[in-house]
Amino acid sequence: DFITIPEVTRILTIDEHEIAASAATGFSFDGEHDGRISAGVEWRRAAFSDRDLTPAGTSPIGYLGGTNSNGALQSLDAYAEIDSPLYRSDRFPGEVDASLAVRLTYSSNFDVAANFEAGVDWRPHEGVALFTRRHFGDRAPDIIEMFSIGSTLETFFVDPCGTDPADQSETIKANCADAGPLGVNPGFVQTAPLASATFYGNPDLKPEHVSSGAYGISISPTEMFDAIPGRLELTATWLDFEISRMISDPSDTLFDCYSSPGLTGPNCLTNPRTGAPSIARD
Repeated sequence: DFITIPEVTRILTIDEHEIAASAATGFSFDGEHDGRISAGVEWRRAAFSDRDLTPAGTSPIGYLGGTNSNGALQSLDAYAEIDSPLYRSDRFPGEVDASLAVRLTYSSNFDVAANFEAGVDWRPHEGVALFTRRHFGDRAPDIIEMFSIGSTLETFFVDPCGTDPADQSETIKANCADAGPLGVNPGFVQTAPLASATFYGNPDLKPEHVSSGAYGISISPTEMFDAIPGRLELTATWLDFEISRMISDPSDTLFDCYSSPGLTGPNCLTNPRTGAPSIARD
């Protein structure tokens, strides 16, 4: 006979709706070459729902059950873009085009996110093009990062208060001696290697700040020499990318907390999803 259990069901649902309106028009640059201006608005709504319908008292082996959670995110975007020739010549310096774009994102869930992007394309000779793109702005947190609740797992950990005092920083020593719920008694020794850990989204997240650049050159030998058949293009691009205020999972929650002066690190505070302390000692 086989051991059977009731059917295990977990339903994860994401609903997304969008309404957009845009307009564009061309304009004359020099009578022969045209530019383009466009603008628009976009309204988006996303709803997230995670339901674990596992029967009460059932705990299937190997099943990483979830916690019922839900959330909704609404945002309103406004944007404008312009693409225009800057210079035209049959001889050096050739042709130069430029583009500029701006986008603003508003939501009651996070701060206003503003993004700006500019680009220049220069074609000094037939078959040769140099280009650059520069972007700086904000990436707003998505609905999963803000509202999801992951599975609870038993995770190996090292208690900062249980390490050799000679290896502890002065900040960790002071925090371990704290009279609050995160402090420990003198002579504390870690006896358990595992702790229950659950991933929680954070509805209080702020947008990341992103800065990026691309600088490159494209060479098309088939446009430079008629004797070469077909089409060949060689492109080299240098990418520069930087993120600050990055949204990420903490690499070591306990160490990050106890290394913060006066237990003021975000991992020491109240869980914004539950209202309970983010770290609980038993």
